[in-house]
Amino acid sequence: MLLGLLVPVSVMLVSARCGGGAGRFFEETTHAAGISYVGQSYGAAWGDFDGDGYPDLWVPNHGNQPNLYLNLGDGTFADVAPVLVGRDKGDVHGAVWIDVDGDGDQDVVEIGGAGGDLNQTPNRVFVNTRGVLEERAVELGLDLPAGRGRTSQWWDWDGDGRLDVVIHNVRRADGLDPADLFTWTGGRFVATGLLPENAGTRDSLFAQFADLDQDGDLEVISHGWPDPNRVYDVDITGFYDTTDFFGLPALVDVRDSALGDFNGDLQVDAFFSLTGRPYSQVFQLIESEIRAVLVAKADEHGFDLAAQGPVTFEIDAWGFLLEDVFVGAAGATPEEPAFTLDPLDPGTHGLAPYVPGTDLGAFIGFDSAQGVWRVRFSSPTRKRLALLIQAGDTMSLVQTVGFAGDSQGRQDRLFLMEAGRFVDRSTEAGLDMATECESVAAADFDNDADLDLFLVCSGPAGQVPNRLYLNDGGATFREVSLAGGASGSNLGQGDAVAVADYDVDGFLDLFVTNGRGNPPLHNGPHQLFRNRGNGNHWLQIDLVGTSSNRDAIGAKVTITAGGKRQVREQGGGFHRFAQDQKRLHFGLGSHTVVDEVEVVWPSGIVQSLGAIAADQVLRVVEP
Repeated sequence: MLLGLLVPVSVMLVSARCGGGAGRFFEETTHAAGISYVGQSYGAAWGDFDGDGYPDLWVPNHGNQPNLYLNLGDGTFADVAPVLVGRDKGDVHGAVWIDVDGDGDQDVVEIGGAGGDLNQTPNRVFVNTRGVLEERAVELGLDLPAGRGRTSQWWDWDGDGRLDVVIHNVRRADGLDPADLFTWTGGRFVATGLLPENAGTRDSLFAQFADLDQDGDLEVISHGWPDPNRVYDVDITGFYDTTDFFGLPALVDVRDSALGDFNGDLQVDAFFSLTGRPYSQVFQLIESEIRAVLVAKADEHGFDLAAQGPVTFEIDAWGFLLEDVFVGAAGATPEEPAFTLDPLDPGTHGLAPYVPGTDLGAFIGFDSAQGVWRVRFSSPTRKRLALLIQAGDTMSLVQTVGFAGDSQGRQDRLFLMEAGRFVDRSTEAGLDMATECESVAAADFDNDADLDLFLVCSGPAGQVPNRLYLNDGGATFREVSLAGGASGSNLGQGDAVAVADYDVDGFLDLFVTNGRGNPPLHNGPHQLFRNRGNGNHWLQIDLVGTSSNRDAIGAKVTITAGGKRQVREQGGGFHRFAQDQKRLHFGLGSHTVVDEVEVVWPSGIVQSLGAIAADQVLRVVEP
């Protein structure tokens, strides 16, 4: 082993903070931190843009302009995107911070979604040049304007010390710009054609790394929608499907996953958050607004509502044509997705004739005899309709038609690695409930030396509370009520969680986005939740590669404190549409000294450090 090079970071805490309360782990600090955005989101990414040791935050905001929240180091952020970032609005999804050009600072990569098969939205690569972001996707060979992009996944595939990338794309009907592995060659990235067809799935959404067999090489767990996940062993000749070897069953409708050692045996386990198909739901938070999603297949779903005065309907214009909307007995078609109907207008009375389950259409009309608005959605094949209904006065839901509004979520799954294969331990772990959660992160939120789980959740038409599960150390979990103070927003639709210690106090905080989906139900707030902390100690490590890639993607760190060993793998923090801070975090419980830190670098170099004081951030440079 080599003697380690140990460099203190400029940000350091010498004692653990006390605080918190029974069951309350987080407090919302969104507005106090200077964050006020409400709208679309599609994920978020933590990275240190200015290199000051405090993590900054990029939020792509889907069809809106992005936010670059610069961490000012005092618990507040300044949005510097209007000054530093110039890009058109577009169909933008997952973003990541990564050292694209290998110069030692963090760049930003945004993935364009191409507006389905209809448009072209290029990827953007914002290269950090002395604090100025220069867009260079075309120059670097990564623009892929026709790609229906979702996320990017970075690692040194060929071992040359420079990062390569898989661009995960959803398949287009015309086959343009499919998902592929791009390798760094001659100053730009070049497609290899080595990626199996959309990584073995119909639609490739994201992937994660882990050394599942502990041979020193990373496996790739690829996630598709709606097809099963796949596990690939990767070398310079290609991707080899090892799903059956590791015993991973066919899991469909996986929304996100978290990898890590949940039971303390130093092996990589996997938690999968699953959700079912959209179902019909009517959601009313305030008296003047009703949100609804209707899903019909060879039947009709609908509801009746009572309201005084004119009512405004806004209908999802994504994938549903306005000519299929029929108002009143005459079946008038609105000209815009948002339209106002007045019960005093005879043209709004009654419903146009149709055959339920046979004819396609949204049928809206006022029943003057009963004094209610009737909304019906009929389709011979599976179709979805979203509505936002608003009135100047009180509205009330009278009844639903054709559905009960019950959840159709799937059971989340926890797999522990036992004798080299994944074994389903969901029931024993207390994680076998059906949820409606879109995003998950595994981290030691209470610093007691084991990995906990936080999930961001949402129903089809309205929010459901987020979830926090605390690990007892043996991979059994208990749920904390109201997600420990981070239960989320009543507005929008839960989208993603990204984890970082934004105030560098040793306790991991949460950034949650709530702008998932399509109009008109997608507008939700960004939320920042600060960890209130406790008396437990901690150690955080920044890795800097030299022979290995600068981000140290693929490194493995094992620490020993008080006789207990913990392991973290540097996988880049990537998960669905989101990126956790790459700084590695270890909770230490009552221990104030880490007896040993061992780093196995991607280059194969093994580095050992001893007698490290707790409650600090360390920068470890590869020899």
